[in-house]
Amino acid sequence: MIAPDEQQARIRVFPLAGGSPRDVSVAGWSSLCGLKWAADGKGWFVWNLSGPATTLIHVDLQGRSYLLRQQASAPRLTWGVPSADGRHLAFVEWNSISNVWMLEGF
Repeated sequence: MIAPDEQQARIRVFPLAGGSPRDVSVAGWSSLCGLKWAADGKGWFVWNLSGPATTLIHVDLQGRSYLLRQQASAPRLTWGVPSADGRHLAFVEWNSISNVWMLEGF
């Protein structure tokens, strides 16, 4: 949730055919790191790094946000890339599983 003194995140949309740009305020978020248009043109897939977690959300054209994926303790960002037909979303997920082996007398 956003504290009253924090600023709400916005997406600025510039129409390519001319006209004035408009801002879409993203409900529930104060910062964003990147975005990709959804294949249907009705929103964006947006990601951010918030504290110890990396988050992937969908934002519609009215600024309503929907949590899609959150990965705790992630050292890097995640992001999503929609398929051309709009039926799938590929996303990066980091894993830092480590194994340590000690060999003696080798």
